[in-house]
Amino acid sequence: MTAAFKSLPGKPRFLDYGCGAGHKLIEKINEGWDAFGVEIDDNARRTGRELGLDIRAAQKNRIDFADDYFDEIHLNNVLEHLHEPVAILTEVYRCLKGGGRLWIEVPNIESYDAQLYGPLWRHLDVPLHLNHFAPDTLDAMLRQCGFDEIQTRTSDIPPLNFKLYYIKGLYTVLKKYYFSKVGPSPLRLTRGLYFVLSRYIKYIFHRKTKNSGALLQVLCEKGETSFST
Repeated sequence: MTAAFKSLPGKPRFLDYGCGAGHKLIEKINEGWDAFGVEIDDNARRTGRELGLDIRAAQKNRIDFADDYFDEIHLNNVLEHLHEPVAILTEVYRCLKGGGRLWIEVPNIESYDAQLYGPLWRHLDVPLHLNHFAPDTLDAMLRQCGFDEIQTRTSDIPPLNFKLYYIKGLYTVLKKYYFSKVGPSPLRLTRGLYFVLSRYIKYIFHRKTKNSGALLQVLCEKGETSFST
């Protein structure tokens, strides 16, 4: 997703919370931003720091930056991993400047994809994913934290993209189906293949609606902005 952000006076500051090794930071720096990261994984953080990036260790329920510090903050597939997402969103609100923007992406628990696969939906990803979000619930959570300019939309993962992301997800579902009972058998494998392929075909041809996409994206601003069309 690409958002139509307005330019801000001076050199803006960007935070990627859950930045990994900092690829997004490099992109923003090349665009003229001051970019900072927060990351829980020691190896990823070390790799980014070796590239000269300012990546800090994640702290429980707090973000170690001053009030009103950032013009833009990203949480890309992060909230679902947090024990207390409201606490971090409250910190995000504190760290944003007036007019600052927050961009979030999470799996959409109300998506058509989730309905197709039910308890075998790969984005449940227990125990790595601790929380699951729908458009209305994430909107309510953000309002609880102080945000009042909130736009949401969903998007689908292309069934055949250059990384074959969706195909790899089907393999994950098939493994869960095959090993979900004791004593896997050729018959169970056949049933598993039918389960996966039939839903894959339904996914390709389903009629998309506003909230049916597998990924939920939210853009907040203490001012006015909009998703690009």
